[in-house]
Amino acid sequence: MEQEAEKNARLLEVLAGALDEALVVFSREGFVRLINPPARAILGADTWSRRRYSEILAPESALAGFLRACLENGKAANWERIEWPLQNGECRVLLVSVLPVQARAGSIEGALCLLREPRDSVPFGTDGTA
Repeated sequence: MEQEAEKNARLLEVLAGALDEALVVFSREGFVRLINPPARAILGADTWSRRRYSEILAPESALAGFLRACLENGKAANWERIEWPLQNGECRVLLVSVLPVQARAGSIEGALCLLREPRDSVPFGTDGTA
């Protein structure tokens, strides 16, 4: 059983690394469980491993609020626009989705956070489809 869990964890890391979207997975307690390279680049998150979101994010930040609501109540956020502060004092606009990871019994096991930069122009149809 433990070998299967390790195998699944490695598979998840490979899949997350192949995504273009920035992905961060948090445990039920709010610890960073997985962060892919695009998320590290967007968030400047090299030192996030094994830390809680509450240690990393300002408590009043929109992202912290979305994570708190998701982990405490299972509330999802779907492509909400946030401002992410940069080290140079400027802000970067991001779109964020925070989704609960639920056990089969319905309990909240963690949160999945997707981030991306807004697309100001849609190259194909008005809905983004080809």
